[in-house]
Amino acid sequence: MLAWLCWHRTGIPLPQLVKQYDEGNWEASKKLHRVIGDYEKWRYGKLRPDDLRFKSNRDHNIIIMAGLDLGLTKLTENDLAEFFDALCPCGKEHSPENLKKARARVIKLLAKLGQ
Repeated sequence: MLAWLCWHRTGIPLPQLVKQYDEGNWEASKKLHRVIGDYEKWRYGKLRPDDLRFKSNRDHNIIIMAGLDLGLTKLTENDLAEFFDALCPCGKEHSPENLKKARARVIKLLAKLGQ
């Protein structure tokens, strides 16, 4: 759960954030403390993960991650928006440009995990 919170809250894998913290990075320290605070609230029943709000859309990120190996990277912006309009649980109309950026962010974040 701590790693999940770190990933969604900061976009940085937990081991990488801890490394930055250990190196004396003040920004990493603030991020890590916020993640740990959320984790402790969840652990003691004071916070439901579904109530958390993140800068990026968690459902969109999950769909993108699940679809990368299924050809989502090959879709044009408009095809990507059409795909999300049909399958995304949020029920909203999706912007091709925003989804293109979201896909690029997810790919970049997943590449960090491979480091």
